[in-house]
Amino acid sequence: MRTRWLITGAQGFVARYATSCILQSSPDAVVLGIGRSERLDGWFSHRISSVTGRIRAPLPPEISHALDQRYEYKTVDVRVKQQVRSILSDFQPQFVLHLASCLRGDPRPQLLRSNIEGTVTLLQAVSEVRAEHPKVVVGSSGGVYGVVPSERLPIRETEPCEPVDEYSISKMAAEHWARLMARKAGIRLAIARIFNVIGPGQDERHIAGQVAAQLSALHRRGGGALKLGALDSTRDFIDVRDLAAAIVTIAKSKTSEGLINVGSGVERPVWQLVHELLSITKMDVPIETRSDGRIDVPRHYADITRLLASGFEPSHTFRNTLTDIWNYYQRVWPTSLTGSVPEGHSAIRTG
Repeated sequence: MRTRWLITGAQGFVARYATSCILQSSPDAVVLGIGRSERLDGWFSHRISSVTGRIRAPLPPEISHALDQRYEYKTVDVRVKQQVRSILSDFQPQFVLHLASCLRGDPRPQLLRSNIEGTVTLLQAVSEVRAEHPKVVVGSSGGVYGVVPSERLPIRETEPCEPVDEYSISKMAAEHWARLMARKAGIRLAIARIFNVIGPGQDERHIAGQVAAQLSALHRRGGGALKLGALDSTRDFIDVRDLAAAIVTIAKSKTSEGLINVGSGVERPVWQLVHELLSITKMDVPIETRSDGRIDVPRHYADITRLLASGFEPSHTFRNTLTDIWNYYQRVWPTSLTGSVPEGHSAIRTG
């Protein structure tokens, strides 16, 4: 009997890797992805910098090669309950990965519609289907914790939440709704509080993609300065492939429910990521930083005891991840071409 997985936001960064993880690790698995956009074969839904300007981010070969006849995609808005309920009734998944989400910095109406309304609608649809409820894993954010005193680091799931930005507030609200509805309907629910994701093909609003894009342009141009925001904070960086494996492991685990931190469990200063990429590229360029003097969350990293108890084991080192990010950009920026440097400073997101 085949194992059926439903993934929302299926053409997003994390969801693409989760799909690849499922198909490669489980020969009996079938995946139905849903999302608002038309099916994109060969690309993520976001855009990145290239020598010819902004282009759709190409899928790494490891993802493209995993997509076979066991994968299907349907254009469905997760906020339309009737559509989602019909999908659930017909497909009857054993597992649902709810990964549809806006990003930090997106406009407030989008955050409310996607992060909160989408979660509410999905859980309502699951509760109303006349079949055995699937296990649901909701992708949340480590940002819900906000600023945590140094003496209480690393952050445990029992830590009180004080989110400091609208994105994290929307994720916190989605968590509350999901727990309430799952409890009423008897749905098995795990909430993955995801820390700082990095990996090949990531949106350049995040630090790793932005630095790799700038370095690629500087490498082709033969020099220049790397322009970044503040690098003083610390973060918990997790490879997107490890994240995908963690989410799949949580879904399969019979005991992993409730709140679960998903990170590396390692605290790293943001400047370490930048210098590691410079080491990998063997580039010697000046770094220009600009800051408004305010760091909302100076230190942030996870206690992953609960995650490890699920059976998850990470398989990517920090340097390996950054090397793969650099190699990804080498395919996007052909060595025979030159281009302008992507904008820095305000585009950086460390969360």
